[in-house]
Amino acid sequence: MAVLRNKDIQKLSKEDAQKKLDELERSLLELEKYTQKRNPIKKAIARLKTFLHALETSAAKSPKKAELKTSKPKTQGEPKKTQKAKLKNK
Repeated sequence: MAVLRNKDIQKLSKEDAQKKLDELERSLLELEKYTQKRNPIKKAIARLKTFLHALETSAAKSPKKAELKTSKPKTQGEPKKTQKAKLKNK
């Protein structure tokens, strides 16, 4: 059974994910001798670290929301000609 599901991880905010990561690392230390119980916790920690890293890199790379909405309006032009139609016209 999974310690933390991917659905649950996606719902977490950055601060909540960091708190959960700290909690899982503490529980990993408590289960030092039980390797079978530690493996799911290790996987959950890895998923959380990946999620946090993805949040940090996407926040650094993403432009402001106002800049995203400044796309050009679509204009109606000629319909695209297919390859067969181009060959027939020649």
